[in-house]
Amino acid sequence: MFESLAGRQPGLIDFNEYKRYALGIPLVEKGGQLSVVFEVRARSLKRQPGEVCLPGGHVETDEDFERAAVRETCEELCIEQSQIQVIAPMDMYVSASGQMILPYLFRLLDYQGTFNPEEVDEIFYVPVDFFWENPPVSYKNHIFTKPDRDFPLDKIPGGKRYPWSSGWSSVYFYPKIHGHVIWGLTAKIMKSAANIMKEAVDHGQ
Repeated sequence: MFESLAGRQPGLIDFNEYKRYALGIPLVEKGGQLSVVFEVRARSLKRQPGEVCLPGGHVETDEDFERAAVRETCEELCIEQSQIQVIAPMDMYVSASGQMILPYLFRLLDYQGTFNPEEVDEIFYVPVDFFWENPPVSYKNHIFTKPDRDFPLDKIPGGKRYPWSSGWSSVYFYPKIHGHVIWGLTAKIMKSAANIMKEAVDHGQ
């Protein structure tokens, strides 16, 4: 047993219970600046209508994160797979609500501003420099544990008075740009990705 376990790489406990999502961070040259393409979700959608977001969605059972990010970006921006140059995966975000989200940095080739009106109301461009020059404001959300009704409280010390742990989650807001506010998960992902890109620039890569 010990020999077979030697060199094992760590996995993620309860991996199969997480909902997996992949996002694209599409980069284009706009007005001489490297910019990110953002979407405004169609107001006809039931979930998060009118929200600013990045292209992305659920990872299907027969695909990996990268393939899902490419597929969703093609579908939402009405482009061909050949127009996407995959640069690198960014850092993964695992939410307290059981979501596993992996964004990929893309470079779009010959993008003409197209989008799928069934999913997207509009697109807009934000220079990468904006995220370097405008640190987001951070607010806090309280996270707490609430057991289900059928939870066996009688089997744990303290029962109903068990001291469940609680915590906080940072929620970021960037200054308004082009009439839109980039906040929440999208802002969290962009803050992380912008830091990664800045480190690459500073190291001359």
